[in-house]
Amino acid sequence: MRLLAVLAVLMTSLIATSPADAQGTFGIKYTWCSGSPDIQLSSVPKGTTEIEFKMVDTWVPSYNHGGGKIKYTNQKSIPCGTFNSTYTGPSPPPPQIHDYELTATAKDKDGKVLATAKFTRKFPER
Repeated sequence: MRLLAVLAVLMTSLIATSPADAQGTFGIKYTWCSGSPDIQLSSVPKGTTEIEFKMVDTWVPSYNHGGGKIKYTNQKSIPCGTFNSTYTGPSPPPPQIHDYELTATAKDKDGKVLATAKFTRKFPER
């Protein structure tokens, strides 16, 4: 019986507690394209008015690949090229393959962070 109680506490502590939980966990995915990535959004937290994006090469985190901000109006995707003026694409020296992490931060009208989502993809993909 004591083991079941401990397991119940552990399972409860593993459940996410971000504001997005009522709708599911805030998530992003992206695919490479000729400009800034094509981004897909899921379970964006209620009350989100802006999403900020930032890309990092996890092998060289000091290099700023940039990103940008969008006004959020219930769109499910951010098209390729949206951040071309504030984004530098992946460019690992051949034959290296680097991991690029895109972070999306959902904010409300007052700038309060509601949730953060991350997705990592390799470049080049093989």
